[in-house]
Amino acid sequence: MTCLSETDFQALFDGTLEESERARVLSHLDACRSCRVAYEQYAACRRAADSSGSSAASSNDTAAAEGPREKGSSGAGSSGNERAFPSLSAPQVRASKRFPKIEGYRITGVLGQGGMGIVYQAVQTKLDRAVALKVLPAMIGAANPAAVSRFRREATAAARLHHSHIIPIYDFGECRDAYYYAMELIPGQPLNKLVQHLSRHDPSNATANDLAELLAGMEAEVSPEEAGADPSSVSLDRGSSGATMSGRGRIYFRQVARWMADVADALHYAHGQGIIHRDVKPANLILSVDGRMMVADFGLAKIAEDQSVTITGSLLGTLRYISPEQAMAKRVRVDHRTDIYSLGVTMYELLCFRPAYPGDDDKEILGRIIAHDPPSPRKINPAVPHELDTICMKCMEKAPEARYPTARAMGEDLERFLNDLPIVARPPGAWTRTVKFVRRRKMAVTAVTASVLIAAAALYSFHQRRARRVAEVRRAYESGMWYLNDKHLDWERAEAEFLRGLSYDPDDLDNLLGLTWKHLRYHNLVSGVDEEEARRALQEAERFARRALAVAPDDPRPLGYLGVALRRQKRFDEAIEVLTRALKLHPDDATAYHSWSNLGAVYAESGDLKTAEHYLREGAKRAGTEIQAPERAMAWRNLAVLELFLKEPKSWEHIETARRCWGSDPLTWTVRARIQMEIPEYRAPSEALADALSADRMAGFRNPYAKRVLATAYLANGRWEEAANQAREALNLKDLPTPNHLIQAVADARRGNPESARKHLVRAEDDWPAQLRMPGAFVATAEAGNLWIESADQLLDLRKEAESALKTKETSPSP
Repeated sequence: MTCLSETDFQALFDGTLEESERARVLSHLDACRSCRVAYEQYAACRRAADSSGSSAASSNDTAAAEGPREKGSSGAGSSGNERAFPSLSAPQVRASKRFPKIEGYRITGVLGQGGMGIVYQAVQTKLDRAVALKVLPAMIGAANPAAVSRFRREATAAARLHHSHIIPIYDFGECRDAYYYAMELIPGQPLNKLVQHLSRHDPSNATANDLAELLAGMEAEVSPEEAGADPSSVSLDRGSSGATMSGRGRIYFRQVARWMADVADALHYAHGQGIIHRDVKPANLILSVDGRMMVADFGLAKIAEDQSVTITGSLLGTLRYISPEQAMAKRVRVDHRTDIYSLGVTMYELLCFRPAYPGDDDKEILGRIIAHDPPSPRKINPAVPHELDTICMKCMEKAPEARYPTARAMGEDLERFLNDLPIVARPPGAWTRTVKFVRRRKMAVTAVTASVLIAAAALYSFHQRRARRVAEVRRAYESGMWYLNDKHLDWERAEAEFLRGLSYDPDDLDNLLGLTWKHLRYHNLVSGVDEEEARRALQEAERFARRALAVAPDDPRPLGYLGVALRRQKRFDEAIEVLTRALKLHPDDATAYHSWSNLGAVYAESGDLKTAEHYLREGAKRAGTEIQAPERAMAWRNLAVLELFLKEPKSWEHIETARRCWGSDPLTWTVRARIQMEIPEYRAPSEALADALSADRMAGFRNPYAKRVLATAYLANGRWEEAANQAREALNLKDLPTPNHLIQAVADARRGNPESARKHLVRAEDDWPAQLRMPGAFVATAEAGNLWIESADQLLDLRKEAESALKTKETSPSP
């Protein structure tokens, strides 16, 4: 059987084969693994070159790579002549002789080309992994030393950053012909391509199905099967209706908020490492096929200790996205708030599908950036939610001090929007709008100043006291929320600020909810440490939640907070009644899944697993998969936890859905590891250990559940010493003592240390929870909404294993 040639690959990809010849080629690909993998790599290279953006390359690189497609090609997967084959680790397409020779890499294609280098698709031969290889030819470096400096600075800046939303650098080096660095190959599309695509199909009022179709049309240019991603993670869940009256039109904007929150988190991390990006724009934000939003291209990054790139009158960055302080090119240091401005401009385009400052004249655009405010997103697109309009315009304030102080503060406001909480930012008041109006129209304003001032003075005198009270109430709430931020956490000052707001207006809903949230969070801190303080915190949370409910009886938020406070006090019947009321208020709201899942958790804690399963299943169904967010992943994970206890194989399907909704959740990986140890159909001890290690790392090595499951996974793999060590660490983190002593007893018995094993068995018996003495018994908890079920059967099985191991050692003949 003769293998296929590159000419065959090209004809198949371009759709120029006759039907009979096409059938022959496809039949050969089905039968020949080598040709199948070679064609997969060939198609990936062609697709990447056509789409110009499916890698970690910078916008300068990808923009230069754009151009007319070859005859017969209409984009990846659009001709109907490609077949989807599984991604396999195999030899790449033979590299062209014109590609540079770089030791340790085999170059398979070109992804992009720019003024200061080329980005290739390559294989790192030692690890046999696909990478994007950015190369600066030596001849360019010799002619332009500044290009070498920028190239090194980009690699140095990115290599210092290790974040789930920043494209990682694997390697950096120099050879005779070039400077180079390797980074993760990110199959996907830059946001500028996404904006262009969506501008032709306004998704503002799209249902989940509509948005899924739009993204599917975009993602067709990069096949998820060829990218090695789970196809279901690429687009929204088409089975979800998403068309409720309250949820309709918000699906797209909630997705935008999630993307921007992820980027803000990545930028805050970079700022914390002393790195300012300075070139944030849609082309440098890659939406991967697995749903991650990745920050790319640190070519203009400013590193704190690197004084060689301090701004001294030069313009850096892409013109349309630079901040006013960059546009003025003053001899001043531009700080991290320039990235917040540029991210706001990027968010503006996603909300409006047009630039904040359109036009082709550079001088005109610079003038507008410096002196004019763009129309608010809601004036361009009335479907934009008020909260996102406010957040976007706060980011784009001319004065850096008027913007969010940090990228984290911006991200936290976006998270509040996603969780249906009041945001901290507020639209500019009447005085601020007046000042901006005067600046724009000085001559017209001067003509009517006298009469306006007289009228304004009279009006101001009339409303002064009321306006001052409203402002103080708002200021108190924003200050209280600031002190609840993890970075500035101060419980007493937060409470004092909320109470100050209530002193001006005892019925202000925001300050009442702020106090409720403060006490619930404080309970998380002191629970298990100071029970009296924990009890008082719950009582206060309940008191303020009831006051908020009296002010807004038709608002589901006070009911939700009250239900949580009652559940934590084990007043399950009252919690069920309150949460049921919240559900009835807005049964079809886009966030109603919260109430369904919360009710499921309450029923589980009360011991009614049958009813709990009904509510958890309905909550997961309503959460859907169309929006990637941790709270939606929690709905699916809680269902999987209950099914795991019931030994239902469906738990695997649902924990996989949770992982696709939010792949960075340590508890999801913890439960996934347990399923691979406890469900016979999916038993895989080595894979369980890998997942448990990932969960422990994601949790910062501080989660007791993750530690205990990691200890169990080591036990399942016969690694006794590591199992004992992790069980000890779980105990140090205040985990349930009995299972960890039993794990150590098994490990010590297996290692031939019966005396220590017996001691741990005794301690396990001493600490054994009374509720878990009988077979089949269980205890369910749902701290912070995360369902966890302790099983008596698991403890009894561990004890049996420890006793059996001891008996085996005692009866074994001495060596």
